[in-house]
Amino acid sequence: MVTSEFKLFKFMLMGMSIAVALALSGPCRAFDIKGGVSKESGPFDLFKFGFKAYKNGQKEEAVEAYKYAAEKGHTGSRWALANMYADGDGVTQDDFEAFKIYSEIAQQGVEP
Repeated sequence: MVTSEFKLFKFMLMGMSIAVALALSGPCRAFDIKGGVSKESGPFDLFKFGFKAYKNGQKEEAVEAYKYAAEKGHTGSRWALANMYADGDGVTQDDFEAFKIYSEIAQQGVEP
């Protein structure tokens, strides 16, 4: 009985050690685990996360979320991302990247 309690104690101690190590390893990039959003989430969920992050001044997270949503075909995310590149808003200004994204949207015949 004592041996099984010792094994349980070791298991709990190991789990707590891992949790502390993860907590101290630094901030996580983008996506809120509590919010249920990850790069595998649907494009609209990623867009909403990116929009909220942008409004809260977390532009790196917004860019990352918009990129994942854009890869999944979300036009609003592509538009937001192009605007950020055009204005240098949260990213290094890159007129060519903005132009490429705007062109892709226009070629699809998407109207405002």
